[in-house]
Amino acid sequence: MTMAIQQIPMSSPDLSDADRQAVIDVINTPVLSMGGRILEFKQAFCQQTGRKHAIAVNSGTAGLHICVRAAGIGAGDLELMRRLLLLRPCFLPPRAASILNRCE
Repeated sequence: MTMAIQQIPMSSPDLSDADRQAVIDVINTPVLSMGGRILEFKQAFCQQTGRKHAIAVNSGTAGLHICVRAAGIGAGDLELMRRLLLLRPCFLPPRAASILNRCE
């Protein structure tokens, strides 16, 4: 018996002309990362959330890693995770390896 695999289509990017121009503006600067736009973003984020500090990272995975470290999750800690979520084991460094227990 063969099961048909249903493809879930990706959506097209929803970018405005202003979004595209913001990207071009950064590309035309000598610093693509850690430049002035990052500082502006962090300041706006702090203002929006009422926090004193913000951290900008290059990916969601890096952000999750920082959250895990900030939460103090480390060697020997037990984590429960749904079976469908596979990202967490991929980014956890061995030095902070917790015990991963998949559940439903």
